[in-house]
Amino acid sequence: MPFNELIQALSQPPVAPPAQYTLGTPLFFVNYLDGTTPAEPAVACLRLVDGHLKAFAAMRDSVIRNDATHDNEHTWETGDAFEFFFQPRYREDYYEAHVTPEQIRLQLHLQDYRTFRGVPHEQKICDIGLTAKTQIFRDRNLWLAEMDIPCAAMGMAVEHVIGSRFVFSRYNYDFDGSKPAITSTQVFPKTAHFPPLWHVIA
Repeated sequence: MPFNELIQALSQPPVAPPAQYTLGTPLFFVNYLDGTTPAEPAVACLRLVDGHLKAFAAMRDSVIRNDATHDNEHTWETGDAFEFFFQPRYREDYYEAHVTPEQIRLQLHLQDYRTFRGVPHEQKICDIGLTAKTQIFRDRNLWLAEMDIPCAAMGMAVEHVIGSRFVFSRYNYDFDGSKPAITSTQVFPKTAHFPPLWHVIA
């Protein structure tokens, strides 16, 4: 697992994402609306292992917590969350997966980024075989997350990973009444739900 590499990258200056993404390359999180460096940095990468997509993230966090108690809650509203968006090659539909520090998962299937807000949450819930593991190091203000999704569960051939699009995002709460810090590995005009600006896997 690449956690040592990601943790080391946390102390380095952010690097702009490449035009085409090579699997395994670390991606730095920035404030998603303007690209500025967040107060608490995070780094993530995506790998393909034995037909499974594996997402890894290392995140600095002074208050590590999410109050969700069961899978498929609105985890982005209840506390800290690591998010992975993925759109298979040649398709309009895409997937959104979350994991909280406490390993609560969210799995959504969205048919179109233009209309996703009009679909009730319950109708987006799916099962793409997501497994997730996390580690919390409160003395280091750090939590680590790993997601594993089989390509076949998304109806995708492994050879179609090349050319697919993805992005990582993060909700970071202080629980002091302020709004969460929302960061992503790409900059967006409004929301991360915009596949045309996601990373393209080369």
